[in-house]
Amino acid sequence: SFGGLGQLITEGLQAFFPTKYLLGAVLSVVLAILADVLFVRIERLVTPWAHARAGSG
Repeated sequence: SFGGLGQLITEGLQAFFPTKYLLGAVLSVVLAILADVLFVRIERLVTPWAHARAGSG
């Protein structure tokens, strides 16, 4: 077994240990949010014309 967040969640569910699977779930959400922020920043770097703001006036 390689471990990871999936294993943490599965072990917590099998052992009826809510702290363990909730920790795995929260860490998964945090990781997903960080990945999303990273991808948005990369997108803005490689496509600056798509995010240019219109000038006032």
